[in-house]
Amino acid sequence: MLGSLVKVILLTVLVASLAVTSSSMAIPNLKAAEKHSTTLTCGVSPQEVHLGLRVTVYGDIIPFIEVPVTLTFIRPDGTSFQRSTWTHITSGGARYYYYFTPDMEGVWRVYASWPGNDNYYGDTTDMVNFTVLPPITITKIYVTLSKREVTVGDTLEVSGRLVAIVNDSEVPIGGVPIILRFDNPVRFSSYTSTFTEDDGTFSVIYKPAVVGEWRVIASWEGNETFASCSEDELFTVLERKFPLAEVVCGTVAVIVVVLVVIFLRRRGGS
Repeated sequence: MLGSLVKVILLTVLVASLAVTSSSMAIPNLKAAEKHSTTLTCGVSPQEVHLGLRVTVYGDIIPFIEVPVTLTFIRPDGTSFQRSTWTHITSGGARYYYYFTPDMEGVWRVYASWPGNDNYYGDTTDMVNFTVLPPITITKIYVTLSKREVTVGDTLEVSGRLVAIVNDSEVPIGGVPIILRFDNPVRFSSYTSTFTEDDGTFSVIYKPAVVGEWRVIASWEGNETFASCSEDELFTVLERKFPLAEVVCGTVAVIVVVLVVIFLRRRGGS
């Protein structure tokens, strides 16, 4: 009798264990099923840069999430190294930027990747190439405004100087064109140009016609020997206000004219 009872208990435990095991195997891993795929991108600007100047490696991720991004750089000689950054959520999405100065001429390659996490699968981008050209001389442009506030109708003088940086010294660059762009408050731009003198200086006169905050950008496109450069300055355009004496005199003149007209009409009527 006792032996039969023991057999029944063991059989019951065995059946229960099999049921629990079977149930565990049948329940899917909900956490794994909730993971979502991601798409990471990678770009380089500019795609051609002179040795000593930097490039910007950038990209975004969909969906918009903040994640660690690993950038793998491959030098022209085949050696490689990695740098890390993060995506940051902005109004335009989730983007990353990494500023890098190459140390070797030739064709470079870079790609971006991230490993994923509990909620998202990782992703790796395609290779992006960029070319590092022989070194070029760095330049700098200075911009000076005759005043920071100007009234509509008045003129503003924009002057400056273009120099090359050679052995930590500034050498003027003369006889080259400087482009000046004026951005007004209504998002309309106007352009003018001038040439630098032998000492690298330049100057233009401009008459703004719109009230508000303005920006002037002076730039030089560079050449095969010298790098391009630009610089900007802000200034404010104020509404023209007439002095009180001018207003009073104008008003008196109008009144006198009106009185004369009335007098002449009455005289003619009589």
